[in-house]
Amino acid sequence: MVLLLKTRIISSAIGLALFGAVLIFWNSVPIILDICICIINLIATWEILSETKLVKNRTIMVISSIFAILVPFIYNGYIPVSATVATVLFAVVLLITSMVMNKSVNISELTSAFSLTLFISYAFSSLLMLTRTSDGHGLFYFLIAFNFAWASDGGAYFVGIIFGKHKLAPTISPKKTIEGAIGGIVCSTLVTFIMCLFFNSLSTSFQVNIVALTLLAPIFSVAGIFGDLIASYIKRSCNIKDYGNLIPGHGGILDRFDSLLLIAPLLYLFISYFQIISAI
Repeated sequence: MVLLLKTRIISSAIGLALFGAVLIFWNSVPIILDICICIINLIATWEILSETKLVKNRTIMVISSIFAILVPFIYNGYIPVSATVATVLFAVVLLITSMVMNKSVNISELTSAFSLTLFISYAFSSLLMLTRTSDGHGLFYFLIAFNFAWASDGGAYFVGIIFGKHKLAPTISPKKTIEGAIGGIVCSTLVTFIMCLFFNSLSTSFQVNIVALTLLAPIFSVAGIFGDLIASYIKRSCNIKDYGNLIPGHGGILDRFDSLLLIAPLLYLFISYFQIISAI
């Protein structure tokens, strides 16, 4: 347990350093974020299709991976095709491939490839949409999304280790506890409050609605928990422990970023209709 904890902390420190580097270079090279999301989409799609054995046909996996890579560029307009048209084309290519290779591809592989690739690629690409908001506060929304996920995950992990007694979802994720979930929600809410105060202290022209965002923090933390549980449900259904071993102490990309699967699109949906940062 101690060795695992040390490994997780070291991996997290390295990850945060890389995360910080991306944000620093983002100002001068904006496309770097698009490239990072492409890489996450590619690895996560490959993990969920390959490691689970839901898709065994390599051609279908390659087609799905290519689509996952293209989605961020479609979202940002680098590829002049709407997301709807791209999705339909993706389905058509999968169907034609399935018909041509009908002896080696079954319908369950086809549906798994289509549904899971869409879910993964559009969910993570929502992070890019957060950075392209018309009000110009994309960096804040981007950081808040990761706060909802990572502060909640970190708080849940440590509180769960120390105080966890009651299982949250024993058949889906045996290590998660109710105490850990509560600790994660509290931690995320506190960090959100601090981030809002810090942002407001730096800005002289705009202010974050601290009360609104602090009250929303528990809701998005719960969304993160459900995103985690969805990923865990798929793992347990396929009898695997982790989606990979790319990140020591954490597992694969999906094991580390699964909380964002619901947080990112829900946050983008929310800020599309409600204003949480206003001019002063």
